[in-house]
Amino acid sequence: MRHVMMTADTEIILKSANMITSLTNHYHSTIKRERNLAKEQLCKCPVCDDSLYNGEEIHAHHIIPRKEGDKNTMRNLIILHSEYHNHFTYSQDKDYRHALFLGLKNR
Repeated sequence: MRHVMMTADTEIILKSANMITSLTNHYHSTIKRERNLAKEQLCKCPVCDDSLYNGEEIHAHHIIPRKEGDKNTMRNLIILHSEYHNHFTYSQDKDYRHALFLGLKNR
């Protein structure tokens, strides 16, 4: 049996390949999660009630931001068009975000 000595370059290549594999697995699990969320929402944006797959970009949104204590769970996520995601994410007014969320819950 012949042993191959690993060089620094070989080690870097192997680490890079492992990182790419990890990123690919994360990407596929994210896509699967988004598909499952979309199915739960009947493939409709909860804000405009239009199809999530109408050509607009879509985003997963944390209903209660993780920095405010909630987790990255399916119960805390919705899929919506990026335009509306920006309204939720970049609004500094917690009351406004809460009102938007209540509007979604009451649909």
